[in-house]
Amino acid sequence: MTFSDSRSPDDAGTTAPPREAIDRRAERILKQSGYSALREVVCEAQEGLIHLSGCVRSHYLKQIAQATVSRIEGVHGVINRIRVNVPGPAQDSDKTAPQPVRRGDRDGR
Repeated sequence: MTFSDSRSPDDAGTTAPPREAIDRRAERILKQSGYSALREVVCEAQEGLIHLSGCVRSHYLKQIAQATVSRIEGVHGVINRIRVNVPGPAQDSDKTAPQPVRRGDRDGR
């Protein structure tokens, strides 16, 4: 049995394994971050690395998630596989100005 911290194999049954503890802690911290989009980010820890996955609406939120989990004790690196799903014109009407319709365009004249 291999452990990433100083616990002995005899301690294995008394507390959660370090990987699970880091997973839960990272997800809890993201959920409490104040950014609702980060509540859906999935965290998986393996040998001191946190793997992030999910989808957010901006590169800024992707970086916030990475910076947040990188500060957790026991995390030595972050593999950020969060996808950025930027809203397009059909989804974000505030950024798209309506286009005028010319009479000739509408009825083919």
